[in-house]
Amino acid sequence: MAELPSPSGPGGEVLGGTVYTLLPGPDGGGAAFSSFLGVSPAAQGRGVGRALWQRSLEEVRAAGLPGLFADSVYGERQSAEERAAEARTGTDPVRRRRALHALGLRTVDVPYWQPVGGPDGGPLQDLDLLYQPVTGTQGAAADDTVPLALVTATLRGYWRGWLGQARAEREALALAERAGHTPELRLRPATETASYWHRP
Repeated sequence: MAELPSPSGPGGEVLGGTVYTLLPGPDGGGAAFSSFLGVSPAAQGRGVGRALWQRSLEEVRAAGLPGLFADSVYGERQSAEERAAEARTGTDPVRRRRALHALGLRTVDVPYWQPVGGPDGGPLQDLDLLYQPVTGTQGAAADDTVPLALVTATLRGYWRGWLGQARAEREALALAERAGHTPELRLRPATETASYWHRP
């Protein structure tokens, strides 16, 4: 896991921070996963989040990994209570997804959810998986998809620490099955959700 030094203001106040994990996997088939990126309200709009994200991407590239995953709530799948709770803390899932898109993240077009953390300890299904490659040219065709094998290898490594090896394997396989074992998954704008959630 990597934690970048927190940028600070002239009075020493923390302006933001990020936490991400490098997950190369035992066979070298993984990427990195960002579990937190935050900027204090007073520092928003000053480039702090972008600087933290760019530094994260540099570290991921230096580690020889192809990209950085994250997950983020899609507001339209939140309950009214969850939206109200976010509003009380001054956060907005729609604004957050726009900011993540501006950083370069894209929604992976796959039915994704965290295996635990939802109602009654079940899956948390108001999230989308996001990805940003660190290789290739922005906008190139190769950056329009992400290999399913990279997704499952990274999530297997990410989940292993808190679900255990066997459950992480099962969850990664279940995700691959939901994706129809499609070798390449399309990347959509981060302001959009995966097409799975638009099924009739």
